[in-house]
Amino acid sequence: MISNAGDIFQAGGETAYQGRRLTLVLRNPIDRLESEYNFLQNRTEFRELWTRINSTEYPSTFGAYVETESATESITKFLLGRDLFDPSPVEPAEFDRLVERLDQLEFTFGLTEDMPGTIANAEHRLGIVCEKELERHRTSIHKAPRGDDWPEIEAAFTIRNPLD
Repeated sequence: MISNAGDIFQAGGETAYQGRRLTLVLRNPIDRLESEYNFLQNRTEFRELWTRINSTEYPSTFGAYVETESATESITKFLLGRDLFDPSPVEPAEFDRLVERLDQLEFTFGLTEDMPGTIANAEHRLGIVCEKELERHRTSIHKAPRGDDWPEIEAAFTIRNPLD
């Protein structure tokens, strides 16, 4: 399972995507990781992939997931085109290349938690008009309620994910 974003941030990406208008919508990193954990834990193929890569069972709690190397810097790893559950750390040069590429290419940025502002920004920057109602393609139905340990999980996430 390889990210489909990596070619933008790999060597040569600045040339391949020069003159193109790209849109990058980001989500709060811990919310995104929590969603990933909940989505993947119910799918046998991802649990088996986890076991093959990590030689351990898929973590039984989100807190345990946050503490693994395979869940660290997952947004940064995705943008770099890394495999899902890649436990190797992001090297400083990789992160520098990612930031440099964000500066080199014409990106329109947005945030999932401010979708109206994101759409208004895209309409303005790209000269497009979006439908008033956007179709929802996926809704999480397996989101477990956050427990009393949520502040500790957030603290661990913040320490382990400075690049995300």
